[in-house]
Amino acid sequence: MIGNAAFHISKKSVRIAGDYIMEYGRDIEKIIYQYHFAKESAANVITILEDYCNEDGGISRLEIDSIYTGSMPINCACFFSIVHCLKIKNEFKAIKDTLHYLEKTVNENGSWYSMVPEASTIPHAIWLNCSDQSYQDFNFHPTCEIIGYLYHFGGGDFRSISKTLLDNLYENLLSQPLGKLQRDDLISLMKMCRLISDILAERFISLLEPHLKEALVTDQNQWSNHVLTPLSIFTSPLDPLYHSFEHEITLNLDYDIMHQNDMGYWTQNWDWGQYNKEFESLKSQITANYTLNKLIILKNFKRITSAG
Repeated sequence: MIGNAAFHISKKSVRIAGDYIMEYGRDIEKIIYQYHFAKESAANVITILEDYCNEDGGISRLEIDSIYTGSMPINCACFFSIVHCLKIKNEFKAIKDTLHYLEKTVNENGSWYSMVPEASTIPHAIWLNCSDQSYQDFNFHPTCEIIGYLYHFGGGDFRSISKTLLDNLYENLLSQPLGKLQRDDLISLMKMCRLISDILAERFISLLEPHLKEALVTDQNQWSNHVLTPLSIFTSPLDPLYHSFEHEITLNLDYDIMHQNDMGYWTQNWDWGQYNKEFESLKSQITANYTLNKLIILKNFKRITSAG
C-alpha cells in the first residue's frame, strides 16, 4: 500500500514546513527537524537535550503543554521518546539518571502521573490536570510508555522492576471494559508495545486490538476534532497491528497531506481548555511541534517524494 499511495508531499513542502519550525519552534524542535531532514548528528541533539535535564535526574519543559520548569514524569517520557528515535542506548549519562528518577517516583500502585502536584497551579493543558482522586487511581498514561522505556533502556539493571510493573499493568488492563481507556492511554500502550520484546508485547497487543477497534475514529469528517485518528497511534508501518488498520492509516496519510497549510504547517485541533492567554502566547511553538511530528510520520511512511 505504501508504494502505491496516491498522495505524497514534495521536498519543497518539507522545506517550507521546516522554515516554520526553524522560525517558531523551540531549540529542541529545531534540532530534531535538522536531525531528520538536514543530516544533523545525534550528538548535537543530545547536547540540546542536556539543557532539559534537572539535578534530581528528572526532565523539565519537554512536554509542550506545560510551562512548569521542574521534573515531571511526562517530561521524562518525552525525553525517552526523542532518545529512542536517535537509536542510541546507554552511553548518554542522562538516560541512567532519568531511569533512576522514574524508579524513585513510581507510585505505590505501580503507575506514574503526568504531572507532579506542585505543577498544578502552573499554566498547562486541561488534560494534564490531576485531581486528588486521580493521584490515587492507576494511570495508564504515561505509565505504559514509561514501563517500556524502563525495559528498553534499563537493561538488566531494571529488568526485575520492569517485569513487576508489566505484570501489574496487565492485571489493571484486564479490568478495563471496552470504551474505558482514553485516547492518551491507548497511545501510551502502543508506545510500550514498540519497546518491549515481541514475546512480552504479544499479550498486551491482544488486549490493545479490541480497544482500538472500539475507540479509533475512522470517519474523516471527524478528524478535524481532537479524536483518536489512525495516525494518532500509528507512526510507522513497523507498528504492531499495522496490517489490521492499514486501510484506515492510508486514508489518514492522504488526509494529512491534503491539509498541510500553504505556509507549510499543520494546525493543531485543540487548545489547552484553560490558561487561554498562556496558550495563545505559545501557539506558534505548539504548531511547530505539531508540524514536526507530522513530518516525521510522513517520512516513516515514505510519503515524501525524492523530487523537488
